Amino acid sequence: MDEVVAVSGLSAGYRGRAVVRGIDLSLRRGDIVGLLGANGSGKSTLIRAITGQIPLLGGSVTIDGIALATAPERAKAGFGLAIEPHELPAALSGR
Repeated sequence: MDEVVAVSGLSAGYRGRAVVRGIDLSLRRGDIVGLLGANGSGKSTLIRAITGQIPLLGGSVTIDGIALATAPERAKAGFGLAIEPHELPAALSGR
C-alpha cells in the first residue's frame, strides 16, 4: 500500500516565523487521522501547508508521489478540500 500523503520535516508559518516545525507524517489509503490541540497550536497552519495554501518554510510534502513544491497543480489535483466560506475568493462565491 503506497503513501498518499508524505510530509517530511515540514516547517510552516506566517511572515517567515515558523508556527509548526519538524513535522513528519505518512498517510496511506484508508488511514483516518485526527488533529488535536489547543487553539493556536498550529492545526490549521499544518493543514494549510500540506494543501499548499501557504508556502513551506522547510521540508517537503508529497501527494500521491507528486511533490507539492515542484508540481503544485498536479499534486493538488490528488485531493479535495473544503475551505471556510469567508476564505473563498469573491469570484468563487455563489453570488
